[in-house]
Formats: sequence, C-alpha cells, structure tokens
Amino acid sequence: AFHDYPGLDKIFAKGKLDLWKGPKGQQILWEALFPTESSGPLWVGRHVDSAPITAFRNALAIRVLIIVAILVILVLMMARWIAVRLELWGKELTSGIERMLNGEEAVAFIWNNGPKEIQSLARDLTDLARAQAGYAKELEASNRYKSEFLANMSHELRTPLNSILLLSKLMADADAGLSQDQIKQARVINQAGCDLQALIENLLDHSKIEAREIAVNFEWIEPKSIIEEVIELVQPQFESKNLTLQLNIVP
Repeated sequence: AFHDYPGLDKIFAKGKLDLWKGPKGQQILWEALFPTESSGPLWVGRHVDSAPITAFRNALAIRVLIIVAILVILVLMMARWIAVRLELWGKELTSGIERMLNGEEAVAFIWNNGPKEIQSLARDLTDLARAQAGYAKELEASNRYKSEFLANMSHELRTPLNSILLLSKLMADADAGLSQDQIKQARVINQAGCDLQALIENLLDHSKIEAREIAVNFEWIEPKSIIEEVIELVQPQFESKNLTLQLNIVP
C-alpha cells in the first residue's frame, strides 16, 4: 500500500482521518476503523469523487460573479443618475445666474428633490437673487434721480449763464464805449461763460450716455485756436500776480 500510495505512511503515523491526494488527481479518504493486536489500527480507504465539490465551487464562483456584475450595474446606474441630476442642477444654476445678471425678476432655485445640502444651497441662491434684484432696483432709481438732478441743475444754470453771455458779448462790442482793456476782459468773461456752457452740455451728455441716447459726432479741431483761447482765459490771473505768460508755437 505504501508503494501504491506515496505518503500514506505519514497519514498512518498521524493516526486520524485524513485525505490522500495522488499524483494523477485521485483522492482517497483514509480512516482507522479499529485497532488490531499486532499491526496497529486497521485502515480503510474510500475513493472520494471531487466532481460535486468542483461543481459546487464552480457554481459558487458563477454566483459571486453574477452578484459582482449586478453590483457594478447598480453602481453605474446610480452614477448615471447622479450625473444627470448634477447636469440638471448645473443648467438651472447657469440659467438662474444669467437671469440675475440680466436683471430679470422672480429668479428662484427650487431643488426640493435633492439632498439637504442642495436644498440649502437653493435657498441661499434664491435669497441672493432676491437681494440682487432689490439692489438693481435701488441702483436704477438712484441713476434716474441723478439724471433728473443733472437735467434740472443744468436748466437752472443756463438761465443766468445766458444773461452773462449776452451782457459780456455786448460789452465786448467795439461800440460799447469801453477801453481796450475792458473790452478784452469782457471777451474773457464771454469765453469763460462759453466754457461753462460747454461743461453743462457735457453733464447733459453724460446723462444721455447713461440712458444710451447719445449720438457721437466727429469734427476737426484746430489745436492752435484752442490753446490761444486757454491763454486768453488765464491771462488775467497771471497779470494780477505780475507774471508773464507767452505762447510760442514752433511752425
């Protein structure tokens, strides 16, 4: 028996039930039935069919693979659902922010089907949108009041300014009976009034720019004449301090 079943002596030496595996895949279960008087216990070997165990092992492996595949499919479906929800929330968020920037009213983020964090974010964004709409209304009203103030102020300034321009123009006339210095000063007054009138017109243009009602006009200017007008305007201030202001233009 030891020759036909290599390693059997080790099983017998243990003295308990054990499985012997042969080199060709055969399996024998050796069991000591009862002791004898001379040669120790009587051992009996029974061939073990590994087919049921192999079939059970294969079936178990298949079931494990099926369970793993089902879990993978469930995870993919859950990930897909989460991705779709995130994409939907992202589109709603982008659309809401665009409406907020465009000044549209009644911008609300309603995400009642999401987690608590998403619902809290929706409430915060809705509150922010309402606050932004209120600030936009206040800013619009402030700009409107400013434009009205500039328009009224320019109208109030024009009435006395027109009188100053008319009187200074009459005084600058050679037939007014004034001296040359007085005529020159009258011209300076008239020029300063014209500059002030241009400044008022610029204020009105600023209001029109904010209302998008301004029309841009392009025209040629003569820098020399503008500089000469500035020199003539500030010349009395230099003369009052005994200073000389000269204009030299290189041809």
